[in-house]
Amino acid sequence: MSTLTPITELQKLEYSERAKSDAAFSYRYPVPAAISASKVFRGHDNSVDGVCWLTNTRFVSGSHDHTLRVWDISKPDPIQTLKHHKNGIYNVCVSPNQKYVVSCSSGTENNMVLWDVLPDGTLGTPRELLGHPDTVYCAAFCPRSQVVISGGKDGFVRLYDATQTDGKPTASVKLHEDIVTSAAFCHDSAVPNGTTLALVTSRDGGMSALTIMADKTSYVRINHAHEGKPVHAGAFVDQHTVLSCGGDFLIRKFDLRLLQTEGNTHCSSVLSYTGHTDVVKNITVSPDGIKFASCCADGSVRLWLVDEMGALRARRDGIQQQVEKLENESKIQVGLHDSGADFDMTVIKKNTKAAAELRGAIRHLDQEIRLLEGRGEQEAVSSLGGHKTQVAACAWQDIGNGKALLLTGSWDQTVRLWEVPQFGVRL
Repeated sequence: MSTLTPITELQKLEYSERAKSDAAFSYRYPVPAAISASKVFRGHDNSVDGVCWLTNTRFVSGSHDHTLRVWDISKPDPIQTLKHHKNGIYNVCVSPNQKYVVSCSSGTENNMVLWDVLPDGTLGTPRELLGHPDTVYCAAFCPRSQVVISGGKDGFVRLYDATQTDGKPTASVKLHEDIVTSAAFCHDSAVPNGTTLALVTSRDGGMSALTIMADKTSYVRINHAHEGKPVHAGAFVDQHTVLSCGGDFLIRKFDLRLLQTEGNTHCSSVLSYTGHTDVVKNITVSPDGIKFASCCADGSVRLWLVDEMGALRARRDGIQQQVEKLENESKIQVGLHDSGADFDMTVIKKNTKAAAELRGAIRHLDQEIRLLEGRGEQEAVSSLGGHKTQVAACAWQDIGNGKALLLTGSWDQTVRLWEVPQFGVRL
């Protein structure tokens, strides 16, 4: 029989070491009940490392079988298979106006390709984007233009204009000493016009937040974002807040306002999201910045609230308002009684009972809030099960009426489609 390591000793270990050595880890970090995928798409002959939505019903996948495939979610087989890349594909992304797709791959040739999206929803003739001397691991489109940001094996970040035909970068800067693992733009509408915010992460353990303007590009750097482990992906929640995931098995939230204005710095995360038992490979944030999904090397996918404490406080405030409404209704009846007018005693009794029950809910919420404040950690709300091995890619798509879909791509050579369940705070 195994001996449980005391919690006091475990707290001295990094989270990733606790996940490996704590026999009671699954009890301390319980996994929410798993939800199955609504559809599984098969056809790739190697790992699927990139997925992106074209429309609410079509998506593109990229694989280490060297192919891009275009799918319609109503059909089991791809509607188009493209074999332009000579090596494995790491990433795919689509422009906000859905006119272009960029695919990134390993190798020194055709390692970054721009595709026109045709009127029928398939991809047209490819154009090579030049400048990266070796593997390109990531790319993303700016939400307000056709600018593309990309990151490569050499630690360089390059910018392109998709409307230019020469394929040459418009800017290039070395930000990291190792592979640039992900790139993302901020979609927050509060970002001032003329300013673009971007985030890149690296295997060197750092990430950089860029402010891009017409006459100047500046950046701030977070070193050791994940305790010196590789940072595999990052995403904006809003113009001030970013999420990142890495080799320490954690997802972390950072407030960019805590950083210096330029250069390198060490900045502690303001919150950690716990529960994964292996390297967290990717994240995708809902457009409203309230929820996100993560995918892991252990084959798991999890759903989270970005700010569970904020949601708990909002719920508490809403319940408190209900209590005050009930109390006011009772006061009206008491006032009628005191004035000698007819009053309804049943209203007072009913409201008193209901208010007492609601106060109990408030006490429970206050307890949950205090626990979260003390831990500095947050757990997943839901989990998605079915992949057999590492999940490398994920993409969120809101489809209206509060509904959303999630795509995941895995080393098990499948793409899975999930109907994201409606979820809120855990109670």
